[in-house]
Amino acid sequence: MKELFTISILFLFSIAANAQINEGGIPLSFSEIGNISARQYIPQETLPSPNIQALVAEDSKVINKPNHLFRIGALMPADISYPGSGVMTTLNDGRKVWKAQVKIPNSAAIGIYYDKIHLPGGVKYYLYNENEKQVLGAYTSAEVPEDGQWANEKVQGEVVNLELDLDADVDPSAIALHINDAAVFYRSVKYLDKYADRGGLLSAARKPILDYDSSSPCEVNAICEGTTFAAQRKATVKIEYVSGGFVYGASGIIVNNTRQDCTPYMLTASHVEPTNSTSNTTFRNWVFYFNYETPDCKYTGPQPDYSQTITGGTFKARSSYDSSSDKIAGDFILLQLLSAIPATYGAYAVGWDRTGDIPTAQCVSFHHPSGDVMKVALSQTVSPLGNFNNGEIDSHWEVNWATGGTEEGSSGGGLFDPNGRLIGDLSGGFVFSPVCLTKNANGDVMADYAEYSKFYLNWLYTFESPSSSATRLKDWLDPDNLGDTVLDAISCGTTYVNTQKKSINTISVFPNPTNGIAYVNLNFDHPTEVKIDVLNTIGVECLQLDLQSVNSGQYKLDLSNKPTGLYLVRISANNYVYTHKIMLVK
Repeated sequence: MKELFTISILFLFSIAANAQINEGGIPLSFSEIGNISARQYIPQETLPSPNIQALVAEDSKVINKPNHLFRIGALMPADISYPGSGVMTTLNDGRKVWKAQVKIPNSAAIGIYYDKIHLPGGVKYYLYNENEKQVLGAYTSAEVPEDGQWANEKVQGEVVNLELDLDADVDPSAIALHINDAAVFYRSVKYLDKYADRGGLLSAARKPILDYDSSSPCEVNAICEGTTFAAQRKATVKIEYVSGGFVYGASGIIVNNTRQDCTPYMLTASHVEPTNSTSNTTFRNWVFYFNYETPDCKYTGPQPDYSQTITGGTFKARSSYDSSSDKIAGDFILLQLLSAIPATYGAYAVGWDRTGDIPTAQCVSFHHPSGDVMKVALSQTVSPLGNFNNGEIDSHWEVNWATGGTEEGSSGGGLFDPNGRLIGDLSGGFVFSPVCLTKNANGDVMADYAEYSKFYLNWLYTFESPSSSATRLKDWLDPDNLGDTVLDAISCGTTYVNTQKKSINTISVFPNPTNGIAYVNLNFDHPTEVKIDVLNTIGVECLQLDLQSVNSGQYKLDLSNKPTGLYLVRISANNYVYTHKIMLVK
């Protein structure tokens, strides 16, 4: 028997709607009453698997070619909808559970994309992997965008479970959900290892190219410049986005504006989105990852945390991009994220310099090469005479690296002057006289030269005519026409408060009674330090687990060597202590 107990007080993000920031919790089907439905037949939609080996082979043929995008996954068309693709069960108290499954055989991880989703009040939506160790959600009306265009973070394995939990008074016909695509990821998946059974995602023969430690060994961890350029590091994001039937990776920067109100503007390179779209729909399924970095400079530990995300952006401006030509004049896209940035992310919006003055000391860039943890590169020389592939003369800063370099996936990363102000975003790199010849996991050599699209030229962007708010940065980054030529960084984030949220079950302990092995399921809305103690009836500690930075997961309590009797499971998290009694019967 599984028993659930409810945490009465949770820390929740106080944010604007329309972000993929979830409320945490445990799906109803994980409880005993929910398992009535879980044991029933659940319809499964099986989608075809792409030829991963062929995709990797294609990628290897275009390495180091101009404007080559960093591909990490492939889309599989889908037609999965509520209610027809799943099964609904009504519980004794009137609540309802709808469940469905998506399967793509031999997948390391699956992403889900919606062209329609609407969740009325009283509905919670969860996604979880086959072994139920990874749980995404709960998502509610507060997290789903009004226009219904949305995406989810990756789910480990070849099966994704979909679950809608409805309060008794919810009208089921008010719910809308349609999945039009599912993505199979063959890069940027190693962080999901902890949710896989038997210690691995796939067999060695089918193991995907990984993100963590996949970049050149000559790259330098971002935290190595963590004190000098802390704001610039905390403003850099990793981007995953869909285009032309595939999923790609890039880098971006959160940028300040003259109101200094933390409007979440995100700048990246125009060439990473090759269709030249200005439609909001194009950017609704972009996922932005914050703080994907190592905790110290010489880190050799396991995969760092990869869970602080916001999904979706609104188009503001871009330079025109012609994917049929290698030549680039300006190279920028400015989006506004669909959510304010939670304070727990510790993010900054960087300042900028639009004077066009040539830097007289070392510049720095933060980026995600080959989808890896954030890296830093330091300049040896910076020339104002750069261009990209014989494009517009003097449109780029040409950088020769003294430390580190750039790779696929670095595109859109920022170049910062010695004052930490943004002066450009990355168009691409070149291998001229590399110091490091060791190839990365993708068979590429780290570029020793790079071209950054000049911020001061993108401010008004006169390469195109007529100029408008959709083709320049000025209207968004100086909305009141103050005329500032330089601006410093600002710390951003909404207030993180204690909020009492009823009916969110964040911890479950099962089975009860147990014959020796019990489990604790956790699903918090943010990374949380957790301590689990098991005590006998006279208060002697029998078992202890210390868990760092937990979002969700399942943890084993082995009491098989303990005598029959009553035990207390004490779970400490978020400055509160939760207790639960279990009976050991042998």
